[in-house]
Amino acid sequence: GTTTSTPCSTGTTQLQMGNPLSKVEDVVQDKIARRAALMREVEMSVNISRARDSLMWFGGLYTVFLTGLGVGAIARKPIPPAVGVPVILGGFGLANMADMAYGTKLARVVKEAEHIMENERGRFVPPKQAFFNHLYTDEERTVYGSVGAVGTYWPSFLPMARAAAKAVQTPKND
Repeated sequence: GTTTSTPCSTGTTQLQMGNPLSKVEDVVQDKIARRAALMREVEMSVNISRARDSLMWFGGLYTVFLTGLGVGAIARKPIPPAVGVPVILGGFGLANMADMAYGTKLARVVKEAEHIMENERGRFVPPKQAFFNHLYTDEERTVYGSVGAVGTYWPSFLPMARAAAKAVQTPKND
């Protein structure tokens, strides 16, 4: 029979058309996809709810803070210039929360995630000890091959520093 390939992030699955098992696989994959979609939607709705809750709390505190500043200014009390820093930073923070809670931030983040998954797969390469490391290509493994371990970037006189590897080694396919 004919074969079709179903893409996934780590390769393709070959299915024989007309094979009764392929229909069962399709049903199972559809159920798994529906459950995964539901889990994703629940997680996203909880994150949006958290953003709305944070916006309410921090928005309320920020309003009290600005009201106090306003009352102080009306009473002609001296307001230190350093107070401007939390006023400005608080405004940016609340705008960010409001964007997540009611704006398009989540949609923009999803689009950026799609871009990363399509164009920057080298970022996902797991440690060579991971049992699924073999699913990544040599090209994906070497994208960041010249980058050292975190411990090699400490100044050498600090006790947590360690010597950089003499040569960057790329993992071998077994």
